Amino acid sequence: MPGEFYFMSMGGLGLSLAGFAGLIAALGPSGEHPEIGAWRIVNIVKSGLLVTFLGFGTVAVTAVTDVPLSVRIISGIAAIAVFRLTEMATRAGPAWPDDQERVGSRRLLLATPLLIIPNVILGSVGYLHVILIGLLALPAGTLVTAVGGLTERHTT
Repeated sequence: MPGEFYFMSMGGLGLSLAGFAGLIAALGPSGEHPEIGAWRIVNIVKSGLLVTFLGFGTVAVTAVTDVPLSVRIISGIAAIAVFRLTEMATRAGPAWPDDQERVGSRRLLLATPLLIIPNVILGSVGYLHVILIGLLALPAGTLVTAVGGLTERHTT
């Protein structure tokens, strides 16, 4: 598998981000809206573990099939999983006090599977590298926001 170390590293990074969610949980939900803090923790774990599964899964699937087919399979799984995560993460509820923000986030995140689907046809390893970096940005961004919320709470 070309770039096997890359996929293994991305799997490790996804697992590390999911682990950092435990640290955020231990420090407590941020601000006066604990449901937003809980939402952040759950989504860091889910999206971090998705990156872990995709990274390690790429190497595992390549062990039983050829590289282009492996990339197509993993890209298809990624598109479906991101769609499902977006559906769950952007449901109306107490974690989304501003419905306009929720709808805007939902539209933006639902575009992500559309960026992944072309690789189901192309089967490009490089494209899958970019997909994994983009998917790693989701839990990383949420983690930064959660840490920012903790910082605000402890400095006021």
